[in-house]
Amino acid sequence: MTDIQQPDTDQWAIEGFYIYYGPFDDQRIDYERQMVLGSTVRHAVLTQLDASLAYSIRMQSYTAAGTLSQFSNTVVKRTLRNETYLLTYLLYKAQTALDGFDSL
Repeated sequence: MTDIQQPDTDQWAIEGFYIYYGPFDDQRIDYERQMVLGSTVRHAVLTQLDASLAYSIRMQSYTAAGTLSQFSNTVVKRTLRNETYLLTYLLYKAQTALDGFDSL
């Protein structure tokens, strides 16, 4: 009888993920990387992104043994426009309209 040993599953269990992201550009080689700890995490927030810009985003999982998965498919998503800029612009336009009204 042959004794078959079970592989050590702890070393293959997913410990977390890396999220790679950068401005969408076919020439881009380097990406920013954010580590996400925990195999049950289902969302993460990327900060320090520029407004109204398309970003390439992909993920890769890692194990306690340091093994990396293949990369996920790359998705391209655009950030929202800068609401602070928009509000400033609208207030400026409103003030300009009021200034013109006062001179009548």
